[in-house]
Amino acid sequence: MINHQTDQAMAYIPPHVDDYLKALNTGTLVPAANAPPSASPGVDLLLRTALVKKVPASLRPHLTLRILLQRIADRHLFNPRDVRQIDLGTVWINGNRASAEVYYEGTLTALHLPFLKEDDGWKIDVMALLPYAEVLMRVDRAIKGETETQQVDQLVGKLPSL
Repeated sequence: MINHQTDQAMAYIPPHVDDYLKALNTGTLVPAANAPPSASPGVDLLLRTALVKKVPASLRPHLTLRILLQRIADRHLFNPRDVRQIDLGTVWINGNRASAEVYYEGTLTALHLPFLKEDDGWKIDVMALLPYAEVLMRVDRAIKGETETQQVDQLVGKLPSL
């Protein structure tokens, strides 16, 4: 059942997310001198720190999103009921990109879930969510008067080890 759930989840996520994970793990996420800076440096730092502190070193070199999701499922760290309480509202399509309103427990949220068209299907554009997470992290830091390092340490400290 768990493998089936992981396979179902992976069907909705484009493979370039694994490239991002690999770059986080190898430290190659640092942009070249002439490249624009990351749109989500705080999120990058959070994820890099979580990988180092919460994922076994032996697993990190070969880590893919599929493996990560499987380990989360194997340890019962994810409650599928939470996802069942999410519904999509109005969908806007613009070429090979789309976004949809997100409802949680019947209430409209501020999140618009981005999608990419890949082959003949639509997949969640996980990478497009990172800049939004970056903004939320900055707002949270401003409200709490925390530094980025304090925030990352606090968030990673709450995560279970994989």
